[in-house]
Amino acid sequence: MMYKLSLLLRKIKSRKRLQAVTATFAEDKSWIAAHIQRPEPGGEDNLLIIRLDDIGDYVLFRNMLPYYSAMYPHRKLFLLGNMAWKGLFEAVDAIHDITPIWVDKKQYFKDPAYRHALWQRLADLGFTEVIAPSVSRNVLLDDLCVMAAGAVNNTGVGQLYEVPELLPLSRGLYTSLVNIPRNIYEFEGNRLAAEIITSKLVDIKKPYLPKLSSGQQPSSIGLFIGANAVSRRWSNEGWKGLAAMLRRQYPAHTILILGGPDDTDSAAAILEGFAGDGQVVSRAGTLALPDTISLIQQLDLLVSNNSMAYHVGMASGIPTVIITSGENPYRFTTFSADLFPDVRVVYPERFKAHWQVYTERQQFKFEPVKADIQGIPAATVMAAAREVFR
Repeated sequence: MMYKLSLLLRKIKSRKRLQAVTATFAEDKSWIAAHIQRPEPGGEDNLLIIRLDDIGDYVLFRNMLPYYSAMYPHRKLFLLGNMAWKGLFEAVDAIHDITPIWVDKKQYFKDPAYRHALWQRLADLGFTEVIAPSVSRNVLLDDLCVMAAGAVNNTGVGQLYEVPELLPLSRGLYTSLVNIPRNIYEFEGNRLAAEIITSKLVDIKKPYLPKLSSGQQPSSIGLFIGANAVSRRWSNEGWKGLAAMLRRQYPAHTILILGGPDDTDSAAAILEGFAGDGQVVSRAGTLALPDTISLIQQLDLLVSNNSMAYHVGMASGIPTVIITSGENPYRFTTFSADLFPDVRVVYPERFKAHWQVYTERQQFKFEPVKADIQGIPAATVMAAAREVFR
């Protein structure tokens, strides 16, 4: 009953959001047409790549940058990026001949003056081509920036995971749409898109992230408790139970609770019962992004919600256990076991039952609710951890 009620409320909110986004898109589209000043044609031949999704998405995309950079070696390449992963870009990707333009997404959505200034800056740069290769692009962000840039040639991905009903709003913005299969691992989708757009073989099979630091963390296990949606968060009780099991199983290891500033209260709740022993320690909310990534890269084992942390762990070769509600499994958590032998995924029971009965990969759909992931027992996660860390 609670599950059906949750889905009903979600559908009502989704319908209202669809109406609001449609209205906002029309309003902003009119503003761009009326107010953006265009430079005289015949200026610099600049290329813009738009990648404004989250940190984990960037980890699964960043290996494509050299291919896009080599696509037009004599053109100046710009990257419109999310401020959230600026630290990561500067740590490992600033070596590429790419000029970043950073966007504070929170400010973008709440401050019209900020949006308008960004749109005018994009127009002033006189881009001749724009590439928007994300399947999770936001029509009010990525697509409006494409419109503001005013390039002659615009290439985008023809399918969207984020509210696909909105796709017709922006379809006319693109002179070319790249069609990649739905329901494939996001890194593979990025690779296929790069191959099609650049017309070059992209011969990398899995994401790779170089070490950000040469330091070595003493024997430690990381529990990344953060996630950007309630339906992606395991319960505090689950994390607490897992920490107790890991503490007994691996007495020589420090158990590090990791997360962002929004996770400090949950970290404090998980720490209850471990105070003073020094083996279970919280670092949640205390580290900048590059430091968090560097720490993850030094772990002996990472256990994480569906968040950027597990993408970092997998791309860094760290034994990783992913706790997930089952949201977009093919995009996020279905990958070759041969490529990632030290990764395990723990799903809720309701998801696993649903998984067994569907027949068409392209039609697979599962809508998780908070109760799904929070019902996963700590013992199940511990069993997965033992498989990858012995």
